[in-house]
Amino acid sequence: MQAHYEEYWAAIEPSIEEVEPLLVRADPEGFTDLTSNSWIEVDCDNRTRVAQACGPGQGGVWQIEAEESGSYSVELSRWPFHMDRSLTLEGPPTTIGGTEISVGRALPIAAALLRVDRTEPVKAPAQADAASVEFEISLKRGRSLFQGWFQDRSSRDLAGAYFGRIRRK
Repeated sequence: MQAHYEEYWAAIEPSIEEVEPLLVRADPEGFTDLTSNSWIEVDCDNRTRVAQACGPGQGGVWQIEAEESGSYSVELSRWPFHMDRSLTLEGPPTTIGGTEISVGRALPIAAALLRVDRTEPVKAPAQADAASVEFEISLKRGRSLFQGWFQDRSSRDLAGAYFGRIRRK
């Protein structure tokens, strides 16, 4: 068994630090969901930590891979999309099953920023009571680094966009 393990480890060790990108499909009927679970080198992977606005003010970076070059719609949110919950609200007080949970913090989100491949970010205002902020961008086929976060009215970084959705236009 030890010999089998050593052989296995020798085969995978060279790639252990490689990040597998999230695939962004070319099909305009589908979408790719991004969550803070997939941030690179930032640990913010559960509902309590998201509700408390964990992580650095600009959140983490996702590594994506676009199947095709083209125009894409990107939505950034603080909460899972199925909740349709305002960006500025604290978290819900209970789970879907009714278990009480920490509601966390409300955030004075006024804008969202989106950066692709460490370029200058694009900024868009958050509408009152909006559940997300939408961007239209061009992506090149292949791998990219992707980052989204929120700011207040004075352009102070508040929290990463814990949830994102990318769809081909």
